[in-house]
Amino acid sequence: MLDRHVKLIKLLLLNSESYLNGNEIADYLIVSNRTVRNDIKYINTEIIENVIISVKGRGYRLNKELYSINEIENILIQYTEKNGQTMIKLAYQLLMYKQSVTLDQLAQDFNLNKNEIIDYIAQIQSWCESFDISIKLVKRKGVTIKGNEMDIRNAILHLNQLSTNDVKVEDFIIHEIPKAHSQLIMYIMEQHLNEQGIQTSKVHIRQLLVHLIIIFKRIKESNEKWDINEEALVISRAIIQDINQQLKYNLSDETAKLFSFFISYYFDKYDLGFKHIFIQSYIDRLIHQMNLKVGIDFEHDDLLRENIYSHFSRTYLRIVKNIYINNPLTDDIKRQYPFVFNALYETVNHLESDAQLNLSEDEIAFLALHFQSSIDRNVQEHFNIVITCYYGLGISSLLEARIQKLNYKINITDTLKLEDVPQYHFSNTDILVTTHEIDMANVPDSVEVVHVSPLFSEDDANEIQTILNQKQNPILKKDALSPIEFVSQPIQQNETTTVDIFEQTQIILEDKHAITNGYIESALEREKFSSTYIGNNIAIPHGDPTRVLKSHVLMFRHRQEVPWKQHKVKLIFFLAIADRDAQVMKKIIHSIAALSEQDVEYLLKLDDKQFKNKIIKRFKE
Repeated sequence: MLDRHVKLIKLLLLNSESYLNGNEIADYLIVSNRTVRNDIKYINTEIIENVIISVKGRGYRLNKELYSINEIENILIQYTEKNGQTMIKLAYQLLMYKQSVTLDQLAQDFNLNKNEIIDYIAQIQSWCESFDISIKLVKRKGVTIKGNEMDIRNAILHLNQLSTNDVKVEDFIIHEIPKAHSQLIMYIMEQHLNEQGIQTSKVHIRQLLVHLIIIFKRIKESNEKWDINEEALVISRAIIQDINQQLKYNLSDETAKLFSFFISYYFDKYDLGFKHIFIQSYIDRLIHQMNLKVGIDFEHDDLLRENIYSHFSRTYLRIVKNIYINNPLTDDIKRQYPFVFNALYETVNHLESDAQLNLSEDEIAFLALHFQSSIDRNVQEHFNIVITCYYGLGISSLLEARIQKLNYKINITDTLKLEDVPQYHFSNTDILVTTHEIDMANVPDSVEVVHVSPLFSEDDANEIQTILNQKQNPILKKDALSPIEFVSQPIQQNETTTVDIFEQTQIILEDKHAITNGYIESALEREKFSSTYIGNNIAIPHGDPTRVLKSHVLMFRHRQEVPWKQHKVKLIFFLAIADRDAQVMKKIIHSIAALSEQDVEYLLKLDDKQFKNKIIKRFKE
């Protein structure tokens, strides 16, 4: 089944209560009427028997007499899962093995037709670009892979990104050798490590096996010099010698040297020497820059510093040797903590020219967890509120009861008479609630003052709740969006590419004199490094904030899904935000990330004015 077939069925699902004629389907898919007829015939005969019916003079609809909507949706889900598995297997075969392969051979191997193979390869090629790998169809040779050896190994370890399913790439790699061999090799590893008094786990042994298989399956001659730990090398050579003897393998001493790095890495058999000074300096600058970008005092979080130093010592070893460790949580981290991830990306990019350290998106995602943990640890747990009331004990008690109900984190610390306010010490007070105007001279600037009606209206409750939200996540003031210009592009009916989006953005921002030279190039580089897709058919591309003269949010909506690396998007927020507006960007990204798939479909139905107003209102909430 082609991606176009899936779109056709989804279109009919969205219009399950009505008929669609051939022209309407053809316009949506951007194909001819003839192609629509052929696709429907193929779907009815090869995919789901007679799932689409045709009524002369009315058009096409789903055959709900034969199938329920749930049955059809489940079939599509099964296809999506199978599609992901097939794509990973195909990508694995292309990247793992060094020889070219023809389309005919691939079609035969995967029981697909040529068009389906070409469709898969196009999606894989788009994904491979972020690893600086190209896939080309060469006449008389077939499909060929071009790329740096380390980049190819990195891509292999990240093949799970090509599927939304829980696919373990390690399983593909381990199946490269017979099960009996893998079990014996893991036993040999464990035995030699235990002899050296090294405590192991099944997880570590399995990871060592994965790296060993990649090394000897893809090893090439290399003049690279390695800082080899002698103890780890002795263990590695003993393991390789044992494997060669027992399994009649012919693994080289070069393999043993490369493999020794992973032994030293996993079991702390390395000495950083003077490099720990550089690592400490890098961490100090990293934390300081994140402090400035995120607006949270990370510099006084000793646990954060300790955890990052422990983690980054290993990270440094991986980076300097171009060794890639797959972070299976990267996509989830980017979706759940998009602002922290993007702030770290910009910080790491800022430090790169001086430190000469280029961190991958997996490494940034690991670091994002440490910073997010720090944020979570320092979230304010209680809000201290003081009430001052002119009307006496009865009204004061009513206010206290109603305010207390707003949030379990509220702590009413005191109730004052109006005349007591000038002498009161507002230490550890977050909010002062008053029924009358008061003299502000003795109220610290850090204390929010809220005027409420004596009977505490719903508007009063909303105002206090808003202040609590802002104190919990101190992001936007009332006028914070004023420096940002929002531009909503008319909804697009036709097929569009990622390049089209970036080109349109460049034209709009240059016309508004909003960016300097190189901004769009920096956004393209950012996209190449790590996709800005955040789930639910949404992408948030952005570039170097230092190249933005005036902040803009450009909003693109598409009826047709736009290919976005290995994903598909319908809603694109191009965030051209200057450094000075970083806190606004934090709120905007959090608001966008909270949009559900249903929200996206709803927003696609609005006209431009309604859409723009709805989005801006959401950003202000």
